[in-house]
Amino acid sequence: MSVSLELQKSAIKAKGLIQRTKNDLTRPQFIKQMLWVGLFWLISLGIILHNINLLRTTFTDAVRPHDLILDFVPEMPQFLILGEIVGTAGTLIIITVMWQWRFEKLPMLLFLLGAMYLFRSFVILLTPLAQIQPPSENFTEAHWIAQNFYHGMFFSGHAASAFIQAFYIKGHSLRDAALGLACVQVVVILFSHSHYTIDVVGGIFVAYFFTHFDFMRLVPAFMHDVRWMPWYHERSSNKHAEDLLRDYA
Repeated sequence: MSVSLELQKSAIKAKGLIQRTKNDLTRPQFIKQMLWVGLFWLISLGIILHNINLLRTTFTDAVRPHDLILDFVPEMPQFLILGEIVGTAGTLIIITVMWQWRFEKLPMLLFLLGAMYLFRSFVILLTPLAQIQPPSENFTEAHWIAQNFYHGMFFSGHAASAFIQAFYIKGHSLRDAALGLACVQVVVILFSHSHYTIDVVGGIFVAYFFTHFDFMRLVPAFMHDVRWMPWYHERSSNKHAEDLLRDYA
C-alpha cells in the first residue's frame, strides 16, 4: 500500500512539474521576448553568413602564425568527439538552470550569445588568420552548421559561448560544473588544433566582457522596463532593468 501511495504522489508531482513548465513556456511575455530574440538571431545569422563568405572569398591566402602550444601538442582529432559530448553536457546544465529559473532569464542569455556571434563575424575579418581545421576535413556535408559557420579564427566562438553560459548562471549550484566543462572545452579546442591559443584566450575575455559590461547604459531609458525586451523579467519590474545584468542569481 505504501509503495502504491508513493507512486501516486510521484505521479502527481511529475504532473505538476510538467504543468508548471508548460505554463512557464506559454507565458505571453516570454513568447514575445523569444519572438524578438528570434528576430534578432535571424538578422544576425544573415550578417554572419555574409561576413563568413566575405572572409572565405577575400582572404584565400591568410597567414598561419606560429603557436607555441600547438607546436608542442600533437594534433588529436579524437578530441573533436569529446568536444561534442562536452558541449551537449554544458547545454543540459543550462537547460536545467533555465528550467529552475522558470525560463525568465533565457531570452537574455540567447540575446547575449547572438550578440557575441554577431560581434565575432566582424572580428574575424579584422584579423583573417589561416583556418587550421577546415570544416570540410573534419565534418560531413550533412553537418550544415559546421560547413557554414565553423570559419574564422580569432576569436573562438566555442570558447566564448561556453564561458558566457557559465558566467551567466552566477550564484547557481551548477555554475562550477559549467565552468569546469568550459575549461574542458578549451583543452578540447587546443588538443584538436581547432583554434590558435590566442583565439581561445580572446574568447574567454570576450565572454567575460559580454556578461559583465553594463549594456543598459547604451539602451535609451524609456526601453529599460519594456516588458517584451530580453533583459526584462518579472522580478525586475519595480527596479531599473540594468540591475538584471548585474544580478544573474
